[in-house]
Amino acid sequence: QRVSPNQFDPSAKMAFTLHPAARPSDEGPYIPSMVRRAFTDLTRRPHLGVNVDYIGSTSPAKLHRETLHRLADVAHPGVSFRFHGGPLDAAFQSSLATVAAPERFEMGGYTAAVASVLTTSDIFITPMAEGSYASSDIALQEAMHAGVAPVVWDTTGPAHMITDGVDGRVVSSGEDFTRAVQSLCDDPNLRA
Repeated sequence: QRVSPNQFDPSAKMAFTLHPAARPSDEGPYIPSMVRRAFTDLTRRPHLGVNVDYIGSTSPAKLHRETLHRLADVAHPGVSFRFHGGPLDAAFQSSLATVAAPERFEMGGYTAAVASVLTTSDIFITPMAEGSYASSDIALQEAMHAGVAPVVWDTTGPAHMITDGVDGRVVSSGEDFTRAVQSLCDDPNLRA
């Protein structure tokens, strides 16, 4: 990636690291990501059930083709799967018509009010398709700053932002994806 020095004040310090635990040797201030402060101070709202959210493109170029069926295998009372990101691609529309309990899926369309969605989010999924163009998904960063437990596939860029079992779950198969979402639905302490 390239960053133009014209984007920053001449006195600005920047540190680019490959691992979130890496720390510069001198004192900051450092900006850990491009996430707006609104997400770090987000006030969570009480709600019923467990909300599993995805925010992003709903095309097969970004969203893993197994996503809807893998989520349908999650057996938790009161779970809702909320998708925001424009009209659902035709292939996913067909897939949604064949899943068990399609009423658990809410297709919210595009939203610029990401912070509002995250106030009632419990789990944030980033099931990227293999070969996806996403490298550092901003919606995932916003969810993590808001304290929402993420689940990502290990075959895509966002997996490098999470340490499995520490600040989220990184999965390598559809079965692992279902198990990770199921365990987070079932255990609020694990989500926290």
